[in-house]
Amino acid sequence: MNKSGSEILTPKQQSQENIKDLESGQISQYSNSVYKWNVEKVLDWLNRKFPSQFDNWKETFIQNQITGEILLELTPECLSYLNITDSSLRDQFMLEIAIIKIRNEYDFIRRFKSQSSN
Repeated sequence: MNKSGSEILTPKQQSQENIKDLESGQISQYSNSVYKWNVEKVLDWLNRKFPSQFDNWKETFIQNQITGEILLELTPECLSYLNITDSSLRDQFMLEIAIIKIRNEYDFIRRFKSQSSN
């Protein structure tokens, strides 16, 4: 736990969570067309990934209209502006963004490969 009361996952724990997501089909739910996510979908993702911080961050994400496209472009400096000031939370947030980018690219490649083989 960090000073904000949020559980910080080690890379190994995060990897195990990602494997669970893959096995349960969550990757498609949370990566498919991230660029098209509206604010509500981003809030859904935010609540799933950071449940202990969700109430603290929800209004800021709504006020700043953080869509999927914007989410993927966030930097640590942007997160500070959004009042995510705890460095360990910012690091975990950036890791989650990196994961979602990779998943989005994976889905794109998989769809492209599927279309080209037909």
